[in-house]
Amino acid sequence: MLEQGIQADDFTYSSVLSACSKCGSSDLRSQAAGLLEKSMASASVVVKNAAVQLLARCEGLSSARKKFEAMGAERNDVSWNSMIAAFAEHGGLDQAMELYREMELEGVQPSEVTFMSILRACSHSGELEQAIRSFGCMQHDHCRLFPLQQQYRCVVDVLGRAGWLDQAEYFICGTEELERDPVAWLTLLGACSVHRDVDRGIQVANRVVELDSKGAAAIPALVLLSNIFAAAGRWDDVASLRRVIDQKTERQERIKRTCLPRAKFA
Repeated sequence: MLEQGIQADDFTYSSVLSACSKCGSSDLRSQAAGLLEKSMASASVVVKNAAVQLLARCEGLSSARKKFEAMGAERNDVSWNSMIAAFAEHGGLDQAMELYREMELEGVQPSEVTFMSILRACSHSGELEQAIRSFGCMQHDHCRLFPLQQQYRCVVDVLGRAGWLDQAEYFICGTEELERDPVAWLTLLGACSVHRDVDRGIQVANRVVELDSKGAAAIPALVLLSNIFAAAGRWDDVASLRRVIDQKTERQERIKRTCLPRAKFA
């Protein structure tokens, strides 16, 4: 593109930086870093936001934080959310919450994306109380945001990780967005596996299969239930489930082959 004399714009730079931040090639990341140094001085806030994301994934949080702070008054909601998400992805709940408070002091309105990052960080850190506070803040404080499906699932996950399986199940059953969501039930089933709750695991696995018998959640649910049975020493049940899993897997593979487009020959 550049060799042909076509000038790169903000969309080009931000797209390249975003793509490089997600790839595993160190060479590409080095090239992106070079591109970054050349473009940062005169770059728009869109490019600088992409640069923060690249640095957070490739060079570390300290480098990303320096670029973020250097943006000063240019920072917008995407800038703050990118930095909060970076800390959340690396387990830095305290730093994410510190940035969230700074964000509010700067007068930048938190969004659903902000709380998604915070809830994920709470889930991975096992910080149940902070997760509940943040979830409530979305709806009842000044934010007045409506939770997204993923945020509801995060609450289920953090309750399950904490061993609050009764509360997690009650939350699913009492939330319209989750009651018929196989992923939410699958999340609870994962918690049943961790905490070895056999009876609840059977009920939850049956619920997942009921909601998603031919979808992507049924087989993982049966595998998790098989693991629960194995941990309890119920080897006959494990063997029976494995046969069901093999049958379902074979059936899905057969359907995929049937649905593949046929080659057309001239």
